[in-house]
Formats: sequence, structure tokens, C-alpha cells
Amino acid sequence: MLEEKLPVRKSLVKSSLGPAVVAIVLLLGTGLGALVLAGGAGAPPRAGLAAQPPAGPARVAETATAVAPNIPFAPPVAPPAGSVTATATVTATTVATDPFALLNIFDFVPEDGALVSESILNVGGDATNEVLLTANVTRPQTTTLGTTITPTVGALAVLRYDATNSRWHVQWETGAASVPGAATELPDTFPGSSRRYQAGDLLRTGQPILLLRTVDPPAPPRLLPAVHLRLWAWTGDAAVPVQMAGPDGNPGPADFVGSSDVQLADLDDDGVMEVIVDSGAHTTVYRWDKDRFVVRP
Repeated sequence: MLEEKLPVRKSLVKSSLGPAVVAIVLLLGTGLGALVLAGGAGAPPRAGLAAQPPAGPARVAETATAVAPNIPFAPPVAPPAGSVTATATVTATTVATDPFALLNIFDFVPEDGALVSESILNVGGDATNEVLLTANVTRPQTTTLGTTITPTVGALAVLRYDATNSRWHVQWETGAASVPGAATELPDTFPGSSRRYQAGDLLRTGQPILLLRTVDPPAPPRLLPAVHLRLWAWTGDAAVPVQMAGPDGNPGPADFVGSSDVQLADLDDDGVMEVIVDSGAHTTVYRWDKDRFVVRP
């Protein structure tokens, strides 16, 4: 049995992460010397991911339609000419030996957003690691009935360092409007293991899988909360939604929803994760079948 799976009971899954939204508030100075991981025990900073060769399943198609961003993570404000700040372009007389010394993650969080977690990972395969941000955005919206609501939606963003211009930028992000509910923090690694959980090769396709778990509170006519788990496969410079078979058998972007919990576990001990959707009295298990998730008989 693999020791790296999340602790689950195969007959009934109980949440190990909890639905509480994690709010992180940090006071920063004018320069950020290092990025502190929010849950990266066992994952040393700036260390590249160990290569994990594919073990059979095909890569998630890079031609899949990516989600269009519509609540963008804020780009850093351009500094005055000739100045150097934590996110400014380095002048000819300044040598940047550590890209993370130039990074202030709160420059990228929307003004109406709150940071949930940040993780250092390597999805580009080069010497400089990327940063994955998870944030919640609360933005007033007007319904078709004319009333104003302020829903909270979760979002992901991958930050990448541009060595040519000595600046960090948003390489990819989710479309927040399609991810209802507040995001919850996910671990960087499986408990008691060095295997990656967030951005790990969870399907053994050789691709990092980015995860976003959100909790949408009860709202009429729905009497129970809705726990969503969405997955994206990294294709090199962007990510595309992982697919699942819908009720009609046709594939669509994976959105696993349960009223109690949704989590991953390697039930078959083959290194490929299954998705367990727990809705209290009913539990559904999805397995990876070549290029999509399907219900396991």
C-alpha cells in the first residue's frame, strides 16, 4: 500500500482538510527577502520537483479549451523611471542574484481579494521555480432580479519570473467566475510523504495537476453546502481543464461536487489518483480512464 495517499476510509470518506476558509494577512515591508510557504512542510524552497516518468496514461490534451480569465490577478504597478523596488525592473547597476528577493506576492492579489495560500513549485522545468497563488475574491454582482449580491469565488494563478526584464508576471490564471465558493488551503505534499499533492503528477501522465477546492455555502433551494474540486493539467506555459465523463457520457471540464467532501486517494495502489465524492449517504468514486475521469463501477 502506498503511504502517500490521504487518509481515507474506502467505505466512507471523511474530510481531512475541513471547509473552513483560511485567511492569511501579512504585513510586508518595502522589500520581500523570501517567500514563506503556507503549507509546504517537507518541500524546501527553490527545490525543483523530482522527475516522475509517465506510467501509461496519455497526457491531457493540450488543445483543450482553457478557462478565460475574467477576474485577473493584479499585475505589479510600474515603478518610476530609474527606481528599483521589490517588483521593479533591475537597473544595469543592480544584480538580482535571487528572483524571490524581487517578489512581493501581494502585488498580484486583487484589491477585493484575500490570499489563501502560496506554494513554490517547478512546472517550467528550468532553474527558477514558479509560485502558485490561491485567493478568494468577493465582488458585488447584480442579479437578473436587480438585487445585489457579493459572492466569494476561488481562483488560482501561476507566477513566473522573467529573467530578461527581471520581473515576475502572471503566467496563467483561472476564470474565477466559474469557480463558485471560497477556496480552501490544500497541502503541498501528501501527509507523511514527499510526493507532491498540489501540482503533483497525480495521474502519471507526466504533467503537474493543479487543484482548486472550494466550498459554496447553502443557498435556497439548495439546503446543503456544495464542495467543489477542480483539476487543471499543466501543458508547459498554461493549464487546461482535466476532463470527466458527464451523465450523458460526453466529456467536459472536471467539476466534482459533494455535499460533505471531495478528495483524492490512490485506492488501487497504482500511483494514479481516484476522486472520492462524499455526499453523506452516497459516495461516488471516479477513476482516470486514459483521457478522462469516469465513474468506477
